[in-house]
Amino acid sequence: MSTMPCSIMMNSLLSLTLLLSLPSLEAAPQRTPMSFPNIFIARCQEFQEVIKPELFENNPKNCSTLWYKFASSFMYKDPCNVKSEDYQDFLNEADHYMDTKDKTMYWSGMTDFVIAYTAYSKTYTTIRDQLAVYILKNSDVWCGQEGKPDMNFKQCPGFENCPNSAVGAFWKQMSKHFASKVRGTVHLMLNASSPAAFRENSIFATHELPNLNRANTPRLFVHMVSNLGSTPVEECVTGSVARLKELVEKKGMAFHCDLNNRSIRHFQCVDAADHKGCPQEQVCPDIAHGNSQQKQQKSSGENGANSLDGVVITHLLCLFLALYRSSSV
Repeated sequence: MSTMPCSIMMNSLLSLTLLLSLPSLEAAPQRTPMSFPNIFIARCQEFQEVIKPELFENNPKNCSTLWYKFASSFMYKDPCNVKSEDYQDFLNEADHYMDTKDKTMYWSGMTDFVIAYTAYSKTYTTIRDQLAVYILKNSDVWCGQEGKPDMNFKQCPGFENCPNSAVGAFWKQMSKHFASKVRGTVHLMLNASSPAAFRENSIFATHELPNLNRANTPRLFVHMVSNLGSTPVEECVTGSVARLKELVEKKGMAFHCDLNNRSIRHFQCVDAADHKGCPQEQVCPDIAHGNSQQKQQKSSGENGANSLDGVVITHLLCLFLALYRSSSV
């Protein structure tokens, strides 16, 4: 019977000892960042002084007051038993004017794209244009402690185990609050390359659409957008979008939809001008076509302002791409 050499045995024992002494690879517990109050105040000031100063010239917000009202929404409370209404006092204090008439853009499954598109086009308003959202949009975790007047800097429960968490309650109430401010035609962008562009368990379906006031928002305009060069998986009258149409009309709202809207497609082509899905005639339509389109839109009157903005954006993109190509030759 052969025996293991002593040196090999010692090395094996040493390796086992080192392995057992390594720290646990389990995920660190979620907890409120120690600097969270300072981050809150700084972002509150930044939004008012740098991002949207024109909105607060006559009505500046006291960031310390906002912090107190925000923290009071969940302090002293069980981290898993925070009511969404508890944030309304904070949202009322943070509220400010915002032009939403025919400009509000919602989305589902297209966060990064919509943020980039709306920032570029300057045509639409989103929930991210609100002070309260700007302050908290990059903060994933915060909570309090039952019976204690302080933040919980040790551990906060995850949303999957705690649907009534402090974070979840805030976003539910924020969605409801924002919906109460929306007026006119509401826009929604969906991914036409997804097999389920509209999901009934999405934030839009569960918290945003139900809170739209049909008296103030008589129409939903859906913009289906597919990936460049790909055939749409869903269109305006098929699949999950047909179900969305049913839900919208049940609320008494009119439903409109387009696929690969011209101005949105041009935006997709800015960084992919040579893509096969962006032929020259699509990226730079002739001026005559643009002028005839303007005349037609002026005569029809419906969504005229937004459509004309799309034509202007199209021509600006054309000039930009022409300059870019000439400089790269």
